[in-house]
Amino acid sequence: MLLGYKGLITNVILIGLGYFLAPWFLGFQSAPQELTLPVPILALLALLLVAERKTNLNVLAVEFSALQDVHHQRWKRFMRSWYFGLLLLMAVIWRSYFRLILIVFPLLNWVYDSMDIRYDALPWYGRMPYWLCGLLVAAGQLWLIADVLEPPQVKVSPGAELVSRVFNLILLTFFMSQFYLLFKSVLIPWNPATTASQILLGNLLFLSIIFTFFYIPIRIVDMVSDLTDCRTRAQAVLFWVSSAMAMVETLRPGILQALFS
Repeated sequence: MLLGYKGLITNVILIGLGYFLAPWFLGFQSAPQELTLPVPILALLALLLVAERKTNLNVLAVEFSALQDVHHQRWKRFMRSWYFGLLLLMAVIWRSYFRLILIVFPLLNWVYDSMDIRYDALPWYGRMPYWLCGLLVAAGQLWLIADVLEPPQVKVSPGAELVSRVFNLILLTFFMSQFYLLFKSVLIPWNPATTASQILLGNLLFLSIIFTFFYIPIRIVDMVSDLTDCRTRAQAVLFWVSSAMAMVETLRPGILQALFS
């Protein structure tokens, strides 16, 4: 019954998470361009990172096992395009960057601070945990690309798929909450004198760049799996429109409500 509409449902849930959860993450903002989360929350997000490969495999396995021959051919043609290669490169870069800067390195900083050790005073071998974690995270993203190119063929229960999608959405909402901090200096600000439609139209070019080169690569697993789930052109259009709306809502929580009110 949900065949072809999983992506739409995922994006609707993401819009809700963007409205309620992204502001909660932003509530921990300690400086204009810095998001500093409490250690327990960082530890929980780190656990999600550890489980991330398994959750990605579950999502990919479900969708690619349901592909029909005609969709396999379309997928193979897309894989040979230059844009797909660019997406994979951006996915490795930005997925690694956000995982290291927002979760892994802050946790390492907390460990060093708890031992009263200053990072800038360490010799090269004292900084090796940072380099090692960086290599591990980058290797994990390269491994993910291999999984996308050669999706696994395993049986996944509906419950495991649901839990996997929920975990991925929580991580994505957290990463997207940082997008606003990174890009708000170039986005048209939201104030009483500016309507939501003016904000969207004024930022349309920049939002398109974010969507193409940042948002899609960071959501590469969901994008690939949910797009392959679409069976008709109308379903694909609904998926892309709802994906753009989900990005806008997580970038600026509440903007969709203001737009349609």
